[in-house]
Amino acid sequence: MAIVFVSKADFTGLAFTQTSLANRMYEPPPVRGKCDTVDALVAQGRTGVMAGAGVYDWPGETADVLEAQDFARWWSRPDAGQADAVNQGWAEARGEVLSFLCSDDLWEPDTVTWVGEAFAAHPEADVVYGDYFFLEGDSGWKRRKEAGPHTVERLRKHNFLSQPATFIRRRVWEKHGPLDASLRFCMDHEYWLRINETVSWLYLPLPLATMRQHADSKTHAQLARAWWETARMARRYGEGRRFWWAALKMQLGGQLLYAAKRRYFRAKGMRMFCQ
Repeated sequence: MAIVFVSKADFTGLAFTQTSLANRMYEPPPVRGKCDTVDALVAQGRTGVMAGAGVYDWPGETADVLEAQDFARWWSRPDAGQADAVNQGWAEARGEVLSFLCSDDLWEPDTVTWVGEAFAAHPEADVVYGDYFFLEGDSGWKRRKEAGPHTVERLRKHNFLSQPATFIRRRVWEKHGPLDASLRFCMDHEYWLRINETVSWLYLPLPLATMRQHADSKTHAQLARAWWETARMARRYGEGRRFWWAALKMQLGGQLLYAAKRRYFRAKGMRMFCQ
């Protein structure tokens, strides 16, 4: 089951997925604090966002939050997974720019302004993307990650894009189609590879989004499965061997190392912010 927002704004059509797995990640709800998807939209003045509060998969609470907001249409109905839910939202959206935001992620306060200005100044640009932060659990510590300039070969070798910090024009979706709904983990990566050589990319060296890092997220809790899916997907684009080795390393112990890394960074962040 997915809850999908579709923005009413003229500037952009946005699909926001709230899967039951993602909503269950933080218990009790106060862990999410102000760092949640709906609050992240409040500051986006150009989308007319006037709603705030946490969105959690707790009885009655999610529906109350969605009913209280007035910046988007929303519905809750069966879907075939995250990619299918996003595709439903994009199909309903009427804006010129498309993106989607998962329930663990958020935009920075000026993201919509910066992205809108970039598209307006560069009508040839099909995709605008930028830097992003890793937010270590509930520690409050944000580490900036630089995406860097796009080249076809660089993207074939490494997915340096942050999904919530990447925005596409509607014409890209109309030409290249929806996300691959058969993929559970790497639907965004597959889409970037699909359009890699045929669209115009514009890099903004600005932090556009924050991605919460924790060991219980859908991808990170199943890293080996995610990497094997990526390896199979990458074969379509001639890069399967490269990702196969990465998946094998993850299978042989990488997931345990990743979980330890998340615990270390969270503890470090908690020490920094508690001093």
